Amino acid sequence: TEIYTLSLHDALPIYGLDQESTSALLRLGLHPWRGGDLQLFTHYSSIERGDEFGAIYQLANGLGPFGAPAENRISEWQLHAGLLWEQELTARLRLAFRGSYGQGRPRDDNRLEVGSDFYYVRRDFDFHDGEGDVHLVWTPLTSLRLVVGASLLDDRERLPERLAIAKQPFGGLTAGEVIEAASVRQGHKTFANAGAYLQGSWDLLDELLSLTGGVRYDRHNVYGDRFSSRVGLVSSPRSDLHLKLLQGSAFKAPSPLLLYAVPSGPVDGV
Repeated sequence: TEIYTLSLHDALPIYGLDQESTSALLRLGLHPWRGGDLQLFTHYSSIERGDEFGAIYQLANGLGPFGAPAENRISEWQLHAGLLWEQELTARLRLAFRGSYGQGRPRDDNRLEVGSDFYYVRRDFDFHDGEGDVHLVWTPLTSLRLVVGASLLDDRERLPERLAIAKQPFGGLTAGEVIEAASVRQGHKTFANAGAYLQGSWDLLDELLSLTGGVRYDRHNVYGDRFSSRVGLVSSPRSDLHLKLLQGSAFKAPSPLLLYAVPSGPVDGV
C-alpha cells in the first residue's frame, strides 16, 4: 500500500480572489407643507473582484505560454436616485408620486479569459433609465382601501457587447486595442413601457378574512399589450399563523442582458 501526501509547499498558489464591494445609501425626508411628505434618495453600489472560479476558464491568472498576462475580473457599478412625494388631499384620499433615474455599466478593467494567447474578452454594456409612478389611494371605509395609478418606464440600453482586446502586439495592433474581427457589437435599443393599474383590499372579518385583488394593463414597445390580474383570500386566525389562497397572472419583460446575450467565447455555455 502506497500513501501519497501533499505538503503546503507543494500546493499551487491561487490568485485573483480579492474582492472589494462598495455600497452607499442616502435618504432625506422633508415635510415642506401640511399634509405633504417628500423623500429624496440615492443609492450607489460597485463591485471589483477576481473571478478565478468563473464559468469558462478557472485558475487563469498568471502568464500564458507567450508571456502575456491572464486574469478573470468582474468590475461594474450602478447608481440610482429619485424622489417620493405623498400628499394628503382629504381625510380619505391621498396622492403619491415616485420618480427615479438610474445608470450603470462595467468598468474598463473587467476581463474574461477565453483560452486565447492573443486576446481576452471585455464584456461591455450600459443603461440609462427613468421611471415614474403616480397613484391615488382612497379609503372610503376603515376596512376598504382602493388604489388606482399609472406608471411609465423609459430604458435606453447599450446592448451586451463582446470586445476582443489584444494582449500583445500583432497584426498591426498594439496591446489593449480592440480586435474588431473577433468582437460583437449590438448598438443601442430603447425599451418603453406604460402601465395602468387598479387594486383593492377589503377586511371582511377584521383579521379573520380579507379579500384582495387587482388588475393591470401594460403596453410595451417590444412585447405589445399585456393584461394581468390577481385575486386572493387572506386569513390570520393567530398572530403567528397566516393562510393565503391566491390566483393570478403577471407579465415581466426579461432583462436585456439575457434577451440579447452573446457568447463570451467558443466554450461559453458548455
